[in-house]
Amino acid sequence: MPAITCKRCGKLFRSVNRVICPECLEKEKQSYQTVEKYLRENPGATVAEIAQNTEVDEKVILKFIKEGRLKEVEVSVNLKCEACGKPIASGRLCPACMSKFSAGLNTAGSQNDKASALKKGMLSKRLKDEK
Repeated sequence: MPAITCKRCGKLFRSVNRVICPECLEKEKQSYQTVEKYLRENPGATVAEIAQNTEVDEKVILKFIKEGRLKEVEVSVNLKCEACGKPIASGRLCPACMSKFSAGLNTAGSQNDKASALKKGMLSKRLKDEK
């Protein structure tokens, strides 16, 4: 098992498939539970209101929303598709761009085809940077 540096706290830890250490993972789970409880009691709250009243950082709350972890509870947020800019409720891509991207990957048999899809604008700069 290789030792890697935690993306949150910088601590060195052993992991095969995680990018954050067990301590940060536990803090994230607690933050999620806090946010979820707040939203069940205050449906439609904005990200700023949630952050202010739960002391969970706005970036962490947005991460939960982008991961689709807060779909069951109503949250007021202005997310935009990272490819076309249309408003979305959660995730990173709107359904139309997700379909285009999926279709592009299904037909792309090689890295060259994937690179071509990136050049055609099927992914935002941020998605390109994550490669």
